[in-house]
Amino acid sequence: MQFYKRLLRRSDANGNVKSNFAAHDSLFKDVGNELLLSQALEHFGMETPSDIPHKNGFPANIGQRSEQEQQETCDHLLQHLITSHNYGHFSFDTAPPKPLAVRIVLQEAGRTPQGYLLLKPVQIPVTIEPDEVFNYSTQLCHWYLHYLSMDDTAKEGDIDRLIANCKYNVPFFYSHSKLSKYMVENLDLILKTQYTLSPQEAVHVLELAFMNSRGGSGNNYESDLKMEHTVRSRKELIRGLGANKTERAMLRATGASDAIDELKLSFDMEVMASTIASSFHSKASTSEDCIKIRAQIQRLRPFRKVAGRKIPGVENINTDSPFESINRIDMHKFIGNKLQYLCEGSGVEIEDEMEEVFVDFDDSDDEGLPPI
Repeated sequence: MQFYKRLLRRSDANGNVKSNFAAHDSLFKDVGNELLLSQALEHFGMETPSDIPHKNGFPANIGQRSEQEQQETCDHLLQHLITSHNYGHFSFDTAPPKPLAVRIVLQEAGRTPQGYLLLKPVQIPVTIEPDEVFNYSTQLCHWYLHYLSMDDTAKEGDIDRLIANCKYNVPFFYSHSKLSKYMVENLDLILKTQYTLSPQEAVHVLELAFMNSRGGSGNNYESDLKMEHTVRSRKELIRGLGANKTERAMLRATGASDAIDELKLSFDMEVMASTIASSFHSKASTSEDCIKIRAQIQRLRPFRKVAGRKIPGVENINTDSPFESINRIDMHKFIGNKLQYLCEGSGVEIEDEMEEVFVDFDDSDDEGLPPI
């Protein structure tokens, strides 16, 4: 991501996401879209989107089939692409060991009575250096697809997918850091809505997770985001009171924060006030940036495995999935301890079945994962 940030000169994406979320969101989506496109092209053996696929069972006469057959073929090909890259799959069962690369050499096994040399094939394990470029790009696609799922869930206010997203968040945050407070928040929400609260209270909590202040479909957003903006505006009002401010003055100023924000917005619209000009563009040109990203990806070929490729400044990218590095036994114990802590004082006894809900994300589950 640092490479693409420098390529596109997105200096506003400085790592502080809370201060400028839109810039980071734009950069992540531009890079993610191009990486997913490159991965699909590599999967089907294509150089450009207009080429004819040559790999993984893409039928040559698909354009001559009926609409229903085309849809079934596309669903099958998409499912094969998802399965090939382990998207949307995490199970607590022990993962089967990956086959090791071997090299066959011939060793002397003796001689025949006639004096001819006897040779036997012997398999010698070969250590293959990981392709860090491939692993990093694939892991980035995993994170990006899950981010799109959460983003769409929030915009649609879909409470059915909210819990599925929270379940899938757990291994993502665990693979990033065991000390992630966001993982504990997801566990707490799942615990309350699935076990401790009544069905009516659980639905009420889920419905209050999103809000829509403008109306219209697809314009929902998180209630926590509204609270963050409210707290930020109130802090600005409190700082404006200066030193030696009283509690009564702070309450009076912050109580009118919403009205003050509306007044400021109305005044700026009436006088047609513009933002402060700068030497940078106020909005990035997404189409031009995507062309630059695509050119670099075509040159780099991140999804064509080359053993030993390294990424300077990034270490220990030995797997192509954020879940493969997880010790599932340790994760099970860790989640059990967190649930025990969350259940203290609530009168709820933790059960083995409860723990399995947080760590088993097999595709066979009907409640399953958020759609890719």
